[in-house]
Formats: sequence, C-alpha cells, structure tokens
Amino acid sequence: MGEVILLVPGKTVGTFLREGVAEPLGTDFHIGLGDEHFGRVAELSVPPPRQSSPICPSINPAMSFIAVNAAECRRAEIRAANWHGNACSVARVMSTLACEGEVDGIRLLSAEAIYKAIWEQVYGKALTLNVPLRLGAGFMLISKERPLGPSPRTFGHTGVGGSLGMADLDDRVSWTYTMNRPLMRSSDDRARRISKALCATL
Repeated sequence: MGEVILLVPGKTVGTFLREGVAEPLGTDFHIGLGDEHFGRVAELSVPPPRQSSPICPSINPAMSFIAVNAAECRRAEIRAANWHGNACSVARVMSTLACEGEVDGIRLLSAEAIYKAIWEQVYGKALTLNVPLRLGAGFMLISKERPLGPSPRTFGHTGVGGSLGMADLDDRVSWTYTMNRPLMRSSDDRARRISKALCATL
C-alpha cells in the first residue's frame, strides 16, 4: 500500500497519513515521528538486553524491541510497525471506519470501500504470526479464534506487544488499547479483557 501511495498521490505514507487522515480528524497520529514530538513519547519498556534478542521467537521472522526507542527508529516510516499515537488518537481514526467512512461531518472513505475492505480474503494460519487468522484487505476479521466483538462486522488489527485497534460497523463504536509495556506471550489478555468489558455494555 505504501508503494501505491507513493506512486499515485506522490507522497510518502507518513505525509499522506498526516495530510489525508490525521489533520482532517484533528488527531495526534503519525508514521515517521518528527523530532519536535520526541519529548511527548513514552518510551517502550523493553526487557534487558540478555532477554530481548529476540523476545518473540514465535513470530516469523523473530523480532526484538532493542531499537524501538532510538531516534532513528522513531523517524523512520516503517508502514507496518512504526505508528505513533495514543489510544484516543487511534480510536478517533477507527471511529471513521465504524461510522461507514464519515465522522463529525468529515468523510475519508466511502461505505462501499469499507465493505470491500472487510470482505474475507483468507482464513487460515498466518505465516508471520503463526496463528489462525481471518483477514480482509488489511483488517483482521472476527473469527472463532479471535472473537473481537459482539458484532459480525467487527474488524481492526492487533499491534506488536498487545495493542489493539477495533471498529464495529453495527454498533458504530471503535475502541483501542495502547501500552508502553509490550508483552509477547499468548497469555497476555489485557486488550481482550478491556474489549470484553466494553462489549458487555453495548
């Protein structure tokens, strides 16, 4: 997708996100963080060096958090792994998806585009995460392995270390969990417990 953005609008994905999504929505969300924002970023709490290379051998390829707090990493536009934002900012972006592409009079996508994005493309073992996933075009979809919400049209994506950003088209609600202490184990249920509590109120 990053190459499509670079070829068609002629912008880097970070610039496209800022001008086309974050600024219209008034949200604090970045790919490739400017130096002026460094003082506002919570550092990720990573394991000591003897434990952190790699800390998640179950992911293919195995990964490490050693460099995530470095300035070079924050500045880099790593499209699939280097977004900077807080829970409120991510939920604001996801609210556009939950409301069929328009929130507070700001339309970023057509409803049809969202419906196409959540049409099932594959359901099977993901080669990167080594777990069964049901996927649309860029989004994780609800499945028996990942009951993301009460609605069959709940979708979104997990992030490294336990973060989560979700949208529910039927209930028109979005929710997000972010943290600065990543955990890379199957028993990490922080986001799931919060999602379950929210879904119980719907």
